[in-house]
Amino acid sequence: GRCRHFFWLGVVFDTVGATLLFTGVFAPLLFYDLLLYLGSIIIFFSLLWWFFWYTGNIEVTPEEESLKRPF
Repeated sequence: GRCRHFFWLGVVFDTVGATLLFTGVFAPLLFYDLLLYLGSIIIFFSLLWWFFWYTGNIEVTPEEESLKRPF
């Protein structure tokens, strides 16, 4: 499909966010809460990349284009 850069940004943000999130949960670190919040925020921002990827791959067929009504 198209918009491969948005796809890979979504994958990278999800991977980094999940890594930080699970590190904050399972590693006995003093700053675990920072990792939890940061991982969650990064995963939330990955939704933007997935939204851009999805909307960039929507195709309109000629039949659908002809069904549009001018206002």
